[in-house]
Amino acid sequence: MLLVAPALLLPALALIALSVVAGGKEQAEPARVASAEFPEFVYYSAKSEQGYRLAVENRQLFALMPCYCGCAAIPDDPHRNLLDCFLNDDGSFDPHASGCDVCNDIAIDAAQWQAEGKSPAEIRSLVDTKYQGYGPST
Repeated sequence: MLLVAPALLLPALALIALSVVAGGKEQAEPARVASAEFPEFVYYSAKSEQGYRLAVENRQLFALMPCYCGCAAIPDDPHRNLLDCFLNDDGSFDPHASGCDVCNDIAIDAAQWQAEGKSPAEIRSLVDTKYQGYGPST
């Protein structure tokens, strides 16, 4: 059996402890950075977070897409398009889509159809066909 001198054991344990702490810190850091990107309401659900990320990445497309959740009838802030469900005119994040599955579903579908190579006009037609039964369009 190999014996290790106590004088060598303590520094080795300290290095192991530091690497564990540093490793944990490295893993925690990306989560802290990610959560700083959006207001807290964006993280209501995984789908909500995905919708907001897609809105930031696809602003031009979402500005051309309708929303069928009924948000066009919001009294103080009627939405004009899908982008309005996620972003305000001043660039801040609108909390509306954080709790609206219709907004997020349209966002996910529109981004997917764009990734498949469909044109904005084709995507608009697909959105209209799939979601027109949900409510009035923006």
